[in-house]
Amino acid sequence: MDKSRRRPASVRVLQSVIDAVGALHSAHGPSFNDILGHLRADRTIANHRSLRSYLDLLVAAGSVRVRIEPSRSNVRPRQVYALTSKGPFAQAGEGAVSRLGVAWDLGSEELVRVKLDLEGVARGTLDAGVLYCSAEDALVDALAGARGADAKALSLTYSAALAVSNRLDEEYLLRRARARGVEAEVAELLAELRSLFYAPRVPARDVKTLYLVRRALPPLRRGGTLYEPKWTLFSPDVLLDVVGKQLGVK
Repeated sequence: MDKSRRRPASVRVLQSVIDAVGALHSAHGPSFNDILGHLRADRTIANHRSLRSYLDLLVAAGSVRVRIEPSRSNVRPRQVYALTSKGPFAQAGEGAVSRLGVAWDLGSEELVRVKLDLEGVARGTLDAGVLYCSAEDALVDALAGARGADAKALSLTYSAALAVSNRLDEEYLLRRARARGVEAEVAELLAELRSLFYAPRVPARDVKTLYLVRRALPPLRRGGTLYEPKWTLFSPDVLLDVVGKQLGVK
């Protein structure tokens, strides 16, 4: 998977589109062109392509619904929009994690719908009409949703793999983790990973794999969480095994 991040959508523009749909509400609902004219007037959106991408995100998130009005003679069908009382939501679970480059047999492609805010929507990925969580939200959901020792161990493995195969926004990740009650686990995971990559000495026996892992240049940057781990989530050798397999060096 490409480790570069696409630029997130604008939360401000997402909110402006929602506000426009609400402000233009009528018996028939505002059309695409009605919304575009409204947002062009206040210089929020300049062209139809931008509006289409934002409306598609909001429809996939369940915050806006769209209805196609039947065409009349020589008139193209109209797309009419309305706000819902639901959402926003995005898809997490094994199906979402597998799309983020995790090189493990997850044993399931199950998707789990999770409640987000507009920032979560802006950071998500839309594919074939389905909105998937960002790597940060998928990681947090994996840890927060694990029940039982086996599920927790598996979610930690997925989370470590996600962290070394995606360029994470750590400030956003820790904020999300705090809201879901797993901030301590996420901070410790980052500390253990960063220690593996950058600490002068790591008590791991497999020196060759450690060398190859460090040469792989994962997207976890040197700064951020200090690498003074307690090693409460993984032992150095187990974490090295997980990371080595994820990065394809073991």
